[in-house]
Amino acid sequence: MGTRAQVSIIVEGQSTGMVYRHYDGFPGDMLPMLMVALEEGQTTPAGLKKVLDDQGRKDHEEDCRAIQGLGPYVSDVSIQHSIHTDLEYFYELDMTNQEVRVRGGHYGANASSGILEVVAL
Repeated sequence: MGTRAQVSIIVEGQSTGMVYRHYDGFPGDMLPMLMVALEEGQTTPAGLKKVLDDQGRKDHEEDCRAIQGLGPYVSDVSIQHSIHTDLEYFYELDMTNQEVRVRGGHYGANASSGILEVVAL
């Protein structure tokens, strides 16, 4: 089962869109990529999806070197228009304040989940 996560891109207090990731949504995996997105100024879901997919491809290539016979990379990242119903983590990529807010605890089922961490650029 995947560690599902969703990212909302915030510009001047408004969401410009969301991206869903089915696997590896833990902060340890997501935060480095989200910091790259902040540094690059990725303000669109398509731009953020590209950052996540690029890292996913790199990780897959490393896995292929270690494990023979793995198939081709298949993206687990998609652009979404609403909050997924079963998430472990929800990230707010705040481009205006240059920070990422992490919310946890089955966010889709409990929208009042508190902020676990705030990471600034």
